[in-house]
Amino acid sequence: MKLSSRKVLSVLRRGLTPNRPYHAQWMLTRRCNYRCRGCNVWRNQENLKELSADEVKRGLDVLRQLGVMEIVLSGGNPLLREDIGEIIDYASQSFITTVYDNGSLALEKIDALRSADFVAISLDTLDKNKNDYIKGVAGAWKKAMEAVETLQKEGIFVGVSPTISQLNLYEIVDFTSYFTDRGVPVWYCL
Repeated sequence: MKLSSRKVLSVLRRGLTPNRPYHAQWMLTRRCNYRCRGCNVWRNQENLKELSADEVKRGLDVLRQLGVMEIVLSGGNPLLREDIGEIIDYASQSFITTVYDNGSLALEKIDALRSADFVAISLDTLDKNKNDYIKGVAGAWKKAMEAVETLQKEGIFVGVSPTISQLNLYEIVDFTSYFTDRGVPVWYCL
């Protein structure tokens, strides 16, 4: 993790202020290139109006003033935004910043992801066919696994984020062991 001393001091000051929000998750877009069975965000892709990068920056300024220390940029898939690099760079100046991806775009956007503190790749099971079924896209498992491996080699702090459901509940222990044995943290969505 690459936290500058300026950023650490800023985050600590906010953390020492009582009764303030600590964490915010921002759905930057509803656009998604996957069709996950446990998510409906992709079902309505018409007339999607997104905030501009400048509007997002103003929102981040407000969150910082409120005392938020950690921001999670999610979606849909936030990496579908053309301006995601600009947004990540801005957020990373003031927040501990996590960016979510389903694994499909991380390698294309690797330079934009370098300023994030964490990248979370959505991956639900070690079973390739089952993961592709859950994600609704053939090849999703392979792309996610390649993204995790490449980001890790590039020195980007990457973790996997499975959504626990009836389709993978009984695999979670083995799933967790597989990744933690390789130095990859697991962040669960419930």
